[in-house]
Amino acid sequence: MATGLVALEPPSSPLPFQTDINPGAALSWPENRVLRRRHQELGRSVKETFEGSKP
Repeated sequence: MATGLVALEPPSSPLPFQTDINPGAALSWPENRVLRRRHQELGRSVKETFEGSKP
């Protein structure tokens, strides 16, 4: 069984927009929102970690 990154199969029907212009547009709105929230939480936790380690 393969581990690591898995290539996604292309959709059977063409997308109504070109994903090479805006890769984020290929995600549905809820998926995009979840990824954005995770990114914000990650950035916040990293910032707190660095600020907490200052003397």
